[in-house]
Amino acid sequence: VKGNQFKLAGDLTLNGVTKPVVLNLLYNGSVDNQGVKTYGFTVKGKIKRSDFSVGTSFPEAVVGEVVTLTSNLEFATPKSK
Repeated sequence: VKGNQFKLAGDLTLNGVTKPVVLNLLYNGSVDNQGVKTYGFTVKGKIKRSDFSVGTSFPEAVVGEVVTLTSNLEFATPKSK
């Protein structure tokens, strides 16, 4: 989208229900540690719990309809031989 901010689109499966979602992805940078390069990302977004049949027996006053997802991820490349 801009600079180190991207949109991550894909299918999310929760509780046996699969729906397309678009989440915000932030590239946090990379670090080289003894020949292993590690890349950091943060993924955030919101989903409706009812779209995935989660907590449908609870009223919205008890459990909010919108759930915020946040995940911090690291991916490492293997050492070169």
